Amino acid sequence: MAFYKKVNPTGNADDTVIAVAGKTGCCGDSATEQTWANTAFNIGANTINGIVIDGTTYTFATAADDQDKLYAGIVAAFASAGYLDIENAGVVITGAASATVVTIKTTATLTVLDGASGDVTMTAS
Repeated sequence: MAFYKKVNPTGNADDTVIAVAGKTGCCGDSATEQTWANTAFNIGANTINGIVIDGTTYTFATAADDQDKLYAGIVAAFASAGYLDIENAGVVITGAASATVVTIKTTATLTVLDGASGDVTMTAS
């Protein structure tokens, strides 16, 4: 699936059912899932410090200088933004470290990965 915005982000995490935008079928709910990706970049030469989700920059707790840290930072940023990663399938990172491609499925609007040596643009397909 993908990252979906929680309708009640402060609800109990242990609830059996967690309502998310785009899946409630109620009240004009029209959130649409999109796939976002970047052109390949060298994560060893451009450490990623955060991601912009819905116009807000979420800074990673640990700067991502490898793909594992990048994955962890993105997942944590979406959680902080009130998103739920349904089926843990919201982010996929492919390619060698010198040609890293991040693909994110979400109802959010993404613009860039905040890089130390320059931003990495995310484009919807």
